[in-house]
Amino acid sequence: MPDHSINHPLRQSDQLANKMLRSWWRLLAPLLVVVLGVTLLGPAPVHAVSPGCSIEPGWWESKGLNPVFPSGAAANETDCDFQRWSWTAFAHYMQKNGPTGQPLFLSLPTAQDLEQRASGQSQDSVAATPGGLRLAPRFQKPGLASRRRNQDDLSSLNQAGSEGILVAQDSRVVYYSIHVNRDYYNFAKLHMGNENYNKTPPIKNFPVNATVVKAAWKVVDENSNLPRDTFTTKATIQLLETDKDGKLQASQQTQPNVTVALVGVHVVGVVDNHPEFIWATFEQNNNTPDLAGGTSISSDQQVSAQNFTFYKAGTTAANSNKLPAAYTLNAETQQVKPLTNIFRQFAHGGAEFSAESPTVSGMNRVADIDSINANFRTDIPVHPTQIDPVFSNYKLIGSVWLDTTQTPLKPGLDVFGNAVGSITLANSTMESFVQGIGANCFSCHTTQPFPTKSEFKDKNIAVSHIISGSLTPTTSSNQS
Repeated sequence: MPDHSINHPLRQSDQLANKMLRSWWRLLAPLLVVVLGVTLLGPAPVHAVSPGCSIEPGWWESKGLNPVFPSGAAANETDCDFQRWSWTAFAHYMQKNGPTGQPLFLSLPTAQDLEQRASGQSQDSVAATPGGLRLAPRFQKPGLASRRRNQDDLSSLNQAGSEGILVAQDSRVVYYSIHVNRDYYNFAKLHMGNENYNKTPPIKNFPVNATVVKAAWKVVDENSNLPRDTFTTKATIQLLETDKDGKLQASQQTQPNVTVALVGVHVVGVVDNHPEFIWATFEQNNNTPDLAGGTSISSDQQVSAQNFTFYKAGTTAANSNKLPAAYTLNAETQQVKPLTNIFRQFAHGGAEFSAESPTVSGMNRVADIDSINANFRTDIPVHPTQIDPVFSNYKLIGSVWLDTTQTPLKPGLDVFGNAVGSITLANSTMESFVQGIGANCFSCHTTQPFPTKSEFKDKNIAVSHIISGSLTPTTSSNQS
């Protein structure tokens, strides 16, 4: 298998010396933090930042800023390897691309490109869309009994799992897009559709480096309370309308040249020994408040006294993260009511609760996430020719994966039950209404295809909803 780690200009002996130095520093740093904190500032905070998880020297000088993950035996992997891959993958796809200076992921094929390619509507014409991003309907989510392929599809608005619509404090809804790299695209197009899926061996896996970038976009207008430190671009969006029953739907009308802000990102990729994909999620710093530890989600206490993009100061926990029974639309302004107040239930995606050995505790994971965030927050602004400094205002919430030394991916595996890392991982802009114990990316992304599980066999490639969503039931027993 090819080595996908980054080569940097240090000699092998220097690399070994640096690794030994980092190992000793990692052991001593927590003690130094506590001693200095108690001496100078009093008791250290629970989530004190550790310098232990960072990128290798020379990465910012490497060609392409490729994601970093070690090759070799899975038993030698560290928790930091996963957090480091997550941030280097995020920076790779957010880096400036060519003369446009736009993030690299905006030039990738989209899920809609793959769907059209699989249905024979188009060939491999997947260049970046002229005039900017197009936020069009995408695949329906697995909670649906069947897929609709027409323009009244709300899949560009519906969230993962809940089909909820997130309405910001300025009454504008959030749109979504899915982008795939060439490794993912080339593999998926060969395995989409009933015939291709059925002939794929059950243990066939996506290739190393196959990656998906899922993005959440908030419309920005004169009423927006969006912070300035958020990446924005232009897009063409589908306008909203109501059907005869008064329910929201996407119309066939579009509006070009709309300013949209990137508020949330999933970066999902295959690395050596991990065909289940590493699932990482990032958010803009001002999206939502974190629910304080020990606070009930039904509490009548306010979550925060501060305003956020998706939260009004003073709102109680009990009145947040709620799906309304119905929405109303002002068709002229495209404003939607009611607003949705959202908090992030787990600041680190539940990393605190995930510990499979005495040397990898939940707090180790929290420290790794905090320290890698701090390091990139410092590094990004000093590399403005490579990446827009605005991305220093985004943070890794956490990552989730499998310990493949114990539970390798296979058809029928309880992927969710064997998850490692941030085991309650959710993005407050993408899984706003399905946060909580018993939910993470592997709750839906399993080896069981949807929505036709009785007709199609479990396969490793079914973890991709793009592939599962390309399956069409052929027996009436599977139509519901």
